[in-house]
Amino acid sequence: MREGRLAEDKRNVLLASMTEDVSELVLEDNRLQSLALSIAESGGAVAVPGYVRTIELLETARRLQHFDGPDEAGQALGAA
Repeated sequence: MREGRLAEDKRNVLLASMTEDVSELVLEDNRLQSLALSIAESGGAVAVPGYVRTIELLETARRLQHFDGPDEAGQALGAA
């Protein structure tokens, strides 16, 4: 919006259309975080290879995206 690429009224329509998708992603992320904490509590360091495999499976299934930092994540969200 600052760069003049998107008018405020169009931005508002776009954000409103994304609300459902964003809420679903946030809830799924919360569920996965709870699952990860439960797994971590039950397995300890012995379970690390399993955690790595779970992350790999989620990334392969496109259910998890890996970002190297907040800038990269912000760029990916802006491109969506």
